[in-house]
Amino acid sequence: MECCKLRSVGLYNGKVCLAEWGDKEGEPSSFQVLAECTELVYVRLRTLEAVASFRFLERALAVMAHYDMPVFAMASSAGNFSVVTGADASALQNVCKELSVFAEVTVEKEVEVICVQETAERKGEM
Repeated sequence: MECCKLRSVGLYNGKVCLAEWGDKEGEPSSFQVLAECTELVYVRLRTLEAVASFRFLERALAVMAHYDMPVFAMASSAGNFSVVTGADASALQNVCKELSVFAEVTVEKEVEVICVQETAERKGEM
């Protein structure tokens, strides 16, 4: 019985790829190229409460969309928002400058994101 799937967004040979593993062999069962880029960047935002909490995510995404910043993975929770992007340095600098008006911005470079997704019948057992 398969208990979970492992997904990874990473940079492989200059291409941003989504890989999925479903077995124990260590080889991906699927591999999808999302874009070409030279570096993945993890951007974490924490609200400064300068905008209403229900508008925080909307406002952050609007800034990123304005600069055509690609988003390959994202996660959010109350007051926090994180994205993995492949934006170039000048675009990233402009985005961070605008975001810093209403959010604390943290940037980490050269990242890979791994996500473990449980199947519905096993959820909560492990």
